Amino acid sequence: MLHRAAITIAADESAGCFLLAYLGDDPVGIACLETEVDAGLLGALFVVEQMRRQGIGAQLVSAAKLAAHTRGARMLYAAVPQEFVVYLARFGFTETVPAEVTRTIAEASMVLPIRSDEMRRCITLRLDLSGEPWGIATA
Repeated sequence: MLHRAAITIAADESAGCFLLAYLGDDPVGIACLETEVDAGLLGALFVVEQMRRQGIGAQLVSAAKLAAHTRGARMLYAAVPQEFVVYLARFGFTETVPAEVTRTIAEASMVLPIRSDEMRRCITLRLDLSGEPWGIATA
């Protein structure tokens, strides 16, 4: 699935979390997440073409939000091409400056691509996780 999503990882990268979506035994989507201290970075989101527009991406984003929260993140970041900004805005992501990400999670291995020329053409987004209900029942 990493190959299909064109995601490459260094052998020593172990801080990341990979969330997979399956249809039966077949992987159909992946979200990559890395957390550090109280912030997370959604490094990649991919759904195989024939399975798109079926809610799989939305489920992966929800799973990434929950995984980031579970790991202590209060803020979740993403750096995406312009065409994905509207999609992530549906989940509450808003635009921010890349410097906020590098300042907040400068040591995370997935931040390195944000500094690359390719990523400089991306839009940096953030999502405040502190206001999420997380399914906690109240009396």
